[in-house]
Amino acid sequence: MKKYLLALGTVPILLALGTSNVLADQSRLCSAIEDTIGVDPATTIRSIGEPLRRSEKKVQNRFDNSLDKSILLKYPNGYVDIYYVTHLDKYIFYGAQLDRRNFNARISSAIPSSLASAVKMYGAPDKQTGAGVLYFCDITEYSYVELFVRNADVTGFKYTQEEL
Repeated sequence: MKKYLLALGTVPILLALGTSNVLADQSRLCSAIEDTIGVDPATTIRSIGEPLRRSEKKVQNRFDNSLDKSILLKYPNGYVDIYYVTHLDKYIFYGAQLDRRNFNARISSAIPSSLASAVKMYGAPDKQTGAGVLYFCDITEYSYVELFVRNADVTGFKYTQEEL
C-alpha cells in the first residue's frame, strides 16, 4: 500500500491512495449520494428543494431512434444532472455538484464534514486532485466522486458519470 502526504489548504494529511481492496466502501459513497439526492427530478426536488432553474434538452439515443432527455436542475451553488432514457422509461442519475452550503441534514449524513471522517466511512481515496480527493465508484473509473477539501474540511462534492 502506497502512502502519500496530502496537503490541502494548510493541513497535511497522510493517506493511503489507490487501494482497490476498499472499493466496496468507496462505491458506498456513490450509492449514498444517489440514495440521498434521488435519481429522478421529483425525488431530487423533495430531497434538496426546488431548483432555481430547470432545463431540459432532447438528446438522440445512440442505440435506437428515440429521443431521450437531459435534465439539469440548477441550485444556488451547484447542480444535479439527470438523464431520462425514453425507451426504458427510466431516469439515470448522471451527476451533481453541490457546495456544503447547499447540504441539508440528509446530504450531510452521506458527505462527512471532514476528510478524516470520509476516510473512516468510505476508506482511503483513490487519487488526489488539485481541489481534493477522488473516490472511484467502480473499477472502470468512469464514475467517481470528487470531494473538495480545504483545511481538512470537505467543502462540497462533484459526482460524475462519464459513460452511461
